[in-house]
Amino acid sequence: MKKIVLILLSFLLVFSYIGCNNTQSDTADTSNTPISPNDDITLADGDKIIASVDGIDISVYALRYFYVSAYRDFYQTNYSDISKYFDPNLPLRDQAPTHPDYKEYATWYDYFLSIAKRDLEYYVAFARGAKKDGVQLSAEEKESINTTVAEMEENAASYDATFSEYMEDFEMMGPGVTPDTVKDAYSLFQLATKYSRIKYESFNVTANDIEKEYLENKKDYSTVDYNIITIVPKFDATSTEEEKETAKQEALYKADAFTSYIESGKDFYEAYKLIYPGLTDTEYTEFLNSYSYEKVEYVKDDTTSEWLFNEGRKDGDINKTVDTQGKIKIVQLVSSAHKIDDSILNIRYIYIDLSLNHYNEVTAPTLAKEIIDQIKQAEDKDKKFKDLVALYSNDTNTNKTGGLIENIIPSSTSLPQNVIDWCFEDDRKLYDCDYQKYESYGVVCGYFITFISSYGRPYYEYIIETNLKSKMLSDYIEDITKNLTLEYDSSLSSLIFK
Repeated sequence: MKKIVLILLSFLLVFSYIGCNNTQSDTADTSNTPISPNDDITLADGDKIIASVDGIDISVYALRYFYVSAYRDFYQTNYSDISKYFDPNLPLRDQAPTHPDYKEYATWYDYFLSIAKRDLEYYVAFARGAKKDGVQLSAEEKESINTTVAEMEENAASYDATFSEYMEDFEMMGPGVTPDTVKDAYSLFQLATKYSRIKYESFNVTANDIEKEYLENKKDYSTVDYNIITIVPKFDATSTEEEKETAKQEALYKADAFTSYIESGKDFYEAYKLIYPGLTDTEYTEFLNSYSYEKVEYVKDDTTSEWLFNEGRKDGDINKTVDTQGKIKIVQLVSSAHKIDDSILNIRYIYIDLSLNHYNEVTAPTLAKEIIDQIKQAEDKDKKFKDLVALYSNDTNTNKTGGLIENIIPSSTSLPQNVIDWCFEDDRKLYDCDYQKYESYGVVCGYFITFISSYGRPYYEYIIETNLKSKMLSDYIEDITKNLTLEYDSSLSSLIFK
């Protein structure tokens, strides 16, 4: 029985861009996320087999990886109010969940262990399906694995550490990880991922399916444009009840006057200047840049959103609400809910990585401008940019594929936010080309030279198809895992992490 160890490295999960340390990451750095050390616990030997199924042996390393991933994801998502859940400076084994959503678990350690088991089993099920259907990795995919592990070994050497020490310190995998361990892990992960993509692409979504989903859930695939102002009564903790009531009444007078101006045909900014005539130019400018919102998507159970997306709503409708403190919110619907039919984008990019020391903050922009000039003069701009990608881009993910990323939408996270923002500026058009600086923690890491290659299908169609296929994939995962019975060695699973 061949032993296969799962250590799924997070940067392999989705397409990601190159970071300052010349590694790849699509999420914030969580390498320093606390995991509550407990010196009384001795970790289980990572190479020990904790469960087996259909010729696939699951090691302690496998479960440990998914445990750490589950913790990091939870910590990052709930960082601002993590104290509502647990104290990250105390052992998770010693903390019983008090939050109602997690009270079924005896400890937070048990919760993260359950998530780790679930996620690991998904990948085992896909790998098992791939083996059953004869899906194999290509020679190029195998070579990519060897290259990745070689880079890890180089990184370890650069820190004057053994491979095991590097993986323990930077990947939180515990002691004893070897290059062969990672190769086996990466191979199984690549196989499982390849098979999941094959299954995803095999699901058929028709035009009728898309239209049916749109008609049944219009809010989810529509946007609105609106204006908003909040009028706050002027009182503080030292004010008397009488003073508070007076301030609230004055705020209501302002709100009524503001609404009257709007109903008489004045725009929001004009009305604002009329009810607040004594403000400075800076204060007026701040309001001018903040009151108008365009292409806003629906947010379930949000009071303002529910009003805006009500089917009976018409352009120009006004809603005024007053909270218990007398704060008045006035919302004007500028453009009622309409289908998101903007086209998604297919882009190409070149990434200049400053950490390679071929370019710096002076020469990289100079190169970018030279490339942009070449694109402007080219007859076949798309082909020209594709050729330049192979010549200049330091991103090993895309420099052999013409730097192409398809199906880019405003909420995409596969590129830095300033790059995405440039792609969706109002005046953006086909074959536009420009460069953007990429910074991380205030350090300039490199430059993106971004090119609009082509337009894809309407946004709402793409999103609906993605949602429907994702639902099909979830149903498929549920089906292939329901009979996947892994018996874990409880004496080992209790020693996954300190």
